Amino acid sequence: MENIKSYIVELVKKVEGREPDAKGGNKQCYFIDGYALLKDSSIDNEELKQVAKIQKELKEKGVNICTTLGFVTLKEDRDKEFKRGYVLQERAKGKPIHKSENRFWSKTEEEIEEIRNQYMEELEQLKMEEQAFYDKFVSDWIEIKKSGLKIDPSKTGNFYYEVGKAISFIDLNLGAKKEKNIDMKKVCNEIAVVLADGIKYNNHQIVPENQVKKRINSALTQIFKKMSSSLEKQGMSKEEIYEVIKSRFPEIDIDSKDCSEQAQAQIEKEQINKGERD
Repeated sequence: MENIKSYIVELVKKVEGREPDAKGGNKQCYFIDGYALLKDSSIDNEELKQVAKIQKELKEKGVNICTTLGFVTLKEDRDKEFKRGYVLQERAKGKPIHKSENRFWSKTEEEIEEIRNQYMEELEQLKMEEQAFYDKFVSDWIEIKKSGLKIDPSKTGNFYYEVGKAISFIDLNLGAKKEKNIDMKKVCNEIAVVLADGIKYNNHQIVPENQVKKRINSALTQIFKKMSSSLEKQGMSKEEIYEVIKSRFPEIDIDSKDCSEQAQAQIEKEQINKGERD
């Protein structure tokens, strides 16, 4: 632990005067030497030790999370409940599943169009992922919930996406208690919000009522169908999943074929008919 602390102190010197690579709430993050160095203004020593222990156990089970490797706090804060300091974590591979954006009202039309195009590209990529990709994401989510760690679905930056491989969880905090009986409807809703980036989806500047929304709904239909299959494997019924999706995304019907599937079905039907005529 002392070696880790010395290493963190060296890294802190290296990032002095540097702009953070990411920030949010009371944390600033610096990517350095293949790690993520977090500057945190509210460290609870005992809680962080407990989080690190749980993270290690989850990692050993094969759950895709970034673990805490060590931390240091300022000497002048030693008698305070929450301390300022630095936390060293593994750095997640890939990039956030959706780029975090806010204050849409202050954006220019060009900026809105750029955000919209990137959002559609992200969804198009996600819909191409194999079923096993979604199975792993859902099972990891449930394992984390069972462990007592808390997942914040409102921050898409907490989910790092490596195309064709997996989604990794970062910035996991200690929950109120371990969840023995997981509320699967809540899990379904939270995962759907993350995959869809609910903040962007519900913003009329980003998703206007036109062909753009149809394209986005088409992509989300395919994404949610794979998510649904994964949740069924975890014990949820189709009816429960449809109920959650309809209440959160009423325009998306995962119980019906979307346009691309209908077109493919029509092509296959025509090929069969042609074969019978020949």
